[in-house]
Amino acid sequence: MSRQCAFCPATADITLEHLWSGWIGKALGAYDIKNTRRTESGEVITWPAKEFSAGAKVACRDCNNGWMSALESASKPILEDMIVHCKAVTLSAKDIATIAAVTFKNMVVADYMKSSDRPPFFTRRERWLFRESLTLPKGLQMWFGSMAYSNSGIFKSYTLKMSLNVPYRNQLNIFTYGIGHFLSQSTCFRWLRKSRHKYAPSGYLDQGPQWNTMFIPFWPSDARSINWPASSHLGHQLVETFVHRVEHYKIS
Repeated sequence: MSRQCAFCPATADITLEHLWSGWIGKALGAYDIKNTRRTESGEVITWPAKEFSAGAKVACRDCNNGWMSALESASKPILEDMIVHCKAVTLSAKDIATIAAVTFKNMVVADYMKSSDRPPFFTRRERWLFRESLTLPKGLQMWFGSMAYSNSGIFKSYTLKMSLNVPYRNQLNIFTYGIGHFLSQSTCFRWLRKSRHKYAPSGYLDQGPQWNTMFIPFWPSDARSINWPASSHLGHQLVETFVHRVEHYKIS
């Protein structure tokens, strides 16, 4: 049986979705890139490339060429100078909502890529509702910052089960996305017990003061504008720490 599209009921004509949109690779130009992927067993696989062109077959052609393409096109005038030039910008509430939507689309893609042997973290209802109306799920938080260098890409997703209090437990889906100078991290909190997931409030994460100079919370949005980037950039030496920083957050 063919695998279903991540965002709709279609099972036919599943196409390649770029992990980094095609316009980004063109805007950044040619690089000698070393792609790196860590498997579930911990094996590190590397391969060379001349552009940021990796992709995964997770979405049908109608979704890929329709609303997903429109969302990427809407994000280009907002993100291009941030990604390519690290240009300081003031983002409106509408800009922030667009960045949050395209980031969540990538978050679903990253999770769905790994879900061939497990249920996806995001429910079918959440994924299909997002396609219909760009509605983001509850429990979602996002931060963004900047990288001092511009020749790396990060597209990393994992799910972490955590104890908050006994007898209740929760899990987090963590997605780190970086390209050019732009870097973001998104988390989604979920109670493992279905009754609590439906009725109990989500836990929210505090990144702590050590990250406040580098990463700005932008979702949930309070409808105010945000100035980007933060006062400090992330260097190469902190990338792995950044990817796994959520494991040390406080939950409230």
